[in-house]
Amino acid sequence: MKSKWASYVFAAKGIDRCYYELCVLLEMSSALRSGDQWVAGSRRYLRFDDYMIEPAKWQRQRVEMVEARDPLLDGDAYLNGRKTDLDRQLKQVCELMQQQQLEDVRLENNKLVVSPLTRAVPEETEQWAEKIYELLPRVSLTQVLEDVCSWSNWPQAFVHLYTGQPVADKACLLTAILAAATNLGKTKMADATEGYSADRLTWVEDWYLREATYARALAATIELQGQIPLVEQWGSGRTSSSDGQAFPIAFKKPVMANINAQVRSRSRCDDLYPSVRSLRAVPRPSHQFHSARRHLRSRRIAAP
Repeated sequence: MKSKWASYVFAAKGIDRCYYELCVLLEMSSALRSGDQWVAGSRRYLRFDDYMIEPAKWQRQRVEMVEARDPLLDGDAYLNGRKTDLDRQLKQVCELMQQQQLEDVRLENNKLVVSPLTRAVPEETEQWAEKIYELLPRVSLTQVLEDVCSWSNWPQAFVHLYTGQPVADKACLLTAILAAATNLGKTKMADATEGYSADRLTWVEDWYLREATYARALAATIELQGQIPLVEQWGSGRTSSSDGQAFPIAFKKPVMANINAQVRSRSRCDDLYPSVRSLRAVPRPSHQFHSARRHLRSRRIAAP
């Protein structure tokens, strides 16, 4: 036992059980995160050697890699090869640029100029898009969440950390999820809603919103999504190359344009998450689960 715990655990009347249990839990948590301890059969807290290739298997693979046409086991050889390829390609680009043969790229007054991209769709597309949007009903994000709840009942995945029971107040759960997904925060969300304080939203977040419950809710939603015939037109859902972008702005936009802790720059940004990202979670009910890690977190769209 570390000395910082000794004065609390070893009391005058003996071992203080409360401090002893707290000491064990905190030290075990730190040991799991550092890798000093592991959990057999776990995905997240495996023994470090279990992440490596088995020695016997590695010997076979090593021989195959050495016999390959372009082995990558020698670091110096790999770097030298990449430097040679880079030098060759740069020389080729310079020659093409001098001959004015690079597409959409040219030199003007010793400056590299890249031609802007041209529109790949007809101008009539925007007009038809506006007409289609006019036919769609205008609904709020809360209504969308409630509809999805009625289809898949994914709020049942958000269970209490201690009792394992699902949350009783579904509206409060959705409010807390929206507060996190939109980067609005619990205080501002409480000010914008009736009946829920920031403390109440914090309580729901602490006991019900965590990585495991989000993963189960996403699994239920994506499993339902995979049953829709229209979804098959966009592929199997195994991969996704989409990502979010942070657009810095020069002025403070109301509500949403606050400092985002997820962006290292301290400038104010509007975050756009136009699609889904990769998924990492324990339950894997369908192959689409991997490509939808932030299907719900893609709600971090800067609302007008």
